[in-house]
Amino acid sequence: MLPKVDISAVQQGWALFYPDQTAAIGLWGVSFATNLTSDATGIGHWSEEQFGKALKEGKPKGLDSNRPLLPPMPWPNYIDLHDDDLKAIFAFLKALPPVDNVVPVPLLLADLEGK
Repeated sequence: MLPKVDISAVQQGWALFYPDQTAAIGLWGVSFATNLTSDATGIGHWSEEQFGKALKEGKPKGLDSNRPLLPPMPWPNYIDLHDDDLKAIFAFLKALPPVDNVVPVPLLLADLEGK
């Protein structure tokens, strides 16, 4: 659950980030951090290629047909990531204990108005 948000700053062009970096609010609306654990609700079924496409091209679930990843994921920071580093990160994340956590879909900014 998000706390009550004053979206007047967002309407002036500012972005807001939840203190634990799991949610971001901007003119695009509200978006949430992805589950990066090995669970099926996270990256459990992702291939290394999908993971690389997500990190280096900003494609959710590594699918070309998806919209760009939204904040709080700073995917442009990983465009030049070396393939060996990408493989190491993917292997590390896949080795983490699975956490069943279905992440909410992004919300429109209008969904916050009046809350």
